[in-house]
Amino acid sequence: MSFTWIFILVGGAVFLLFFVFLIKGMTSSSEREVSYAVGQNIDTVLRNTMKSPNTYKDLQIPDMDITFECDSVLGISNYEIGKSGMTQPTDELAIFTVKDFKGPEMHAWNQEFVLGYKITDLLMLNDGRSQFVFVEDTTGYAQELYDQFPLDDDVELDQRKLKIMSATTDIASTPFERTVFITVNGEHDVGPPSDSKSENVRIDIEPFSYGLDGDGAVHFYYDDGGSWMSDGSSAYLTRPVLWAAIFSENAASFNCNMDKTMERFQFLTILAEKRREQIREAVGSDHDCYALYVTPEVSFQVYLEQIGNQVYKDMDVGVVWNEYLNLERDNDDLLRGRNCPPVY
Repeated sequence: MSFTWIFILVGGAVFLLFFVFLIKGMTSSSEREVSYAVGQNIDTVLRNTMKSPNTYKDLQIPDMDITFECDSVLGISNYEIGKSGMTQPTDELAIFTVKDFKGPEMHAWNQEFVLGYKITDLLMLNDGRSQFVFVEDTTGYAQELYDQFPLDDDVELDQRKLKIMSATTDIASTPFERTVFITVNGEHDVGPPSDSKSENVRIDIEPFSYGLDGDGAVHFYYDDGGSWMSDGSSAYLTRPVLWAAIFSENAASFNCNMDKTMERFQFLTILAEKRREQIREAVGSDHDCYALYVTPEVSFQVYLEQIGNQVYKDMDVGVVWNEYLNLERDNDDLLRGRNCPPVY
């Protein structure tokens, strides 16, 4: 009799366990289906936003977590909806944002990256949990960035941005989960707020030439219990790239997305060089324009040497910037001086 009851209990447990796993499998399958549908919709939103350059949009997305991954070493570039394990590739998209993004808010800012010719659109995302604090400096650059920071025109006072007058310690505790301090040239190099409950990040900008619109360095820091610790450094080329750094999770994420951007830069430069060569052959050596197509070749080759032989963080952005200025001058000479076809 006891054996029968044991058999019944074991059989019942196995039967119950079967139904538990069946229900769990059905739930997981349903969650994956929802995640896939949401992922497809967000992918459409992101791609449509990138078709509208130099625009800012406030978007509503499902109230779900999104994990953005970009790792140049592992060759990963995607995002995952929730914990579904299903990812959407972003290999050709340059998306600058935090790793752990949370709906339902999505504030999207799209900026064109142009160096003579358009290279790509840089998409910056904020989920509303981050506050950006611009610390005043003697150059006035922090004020420039503060004034350019995108806002919803329908909101009179947008607390996603805040300027403080002297130093990072002047800010009190904030309801935001993440606070990004933007400083210039290491000014006000003091520790993060001691009473702040948010995740504190600092980005220090070091302009080299042409201020915010030229080339320079960006240094990333994180709050290590009341003091700033280095989280890597990188460089910027033009103001849109600088903004991309400000919106990034850290230096590694920024550099990874810029690596993708440089791949496109390399491809477009090869096309521009082919155009230059074709035009030069078409006009012929007897034409007055012929000699003017020699110097752009040098600049294009320097471009390709810099962007094709190393990752973004190891590039000499000063060299690239100087060659861009040379190309702009040469292109203007072709157009204005001799009325010759431009190289781009």
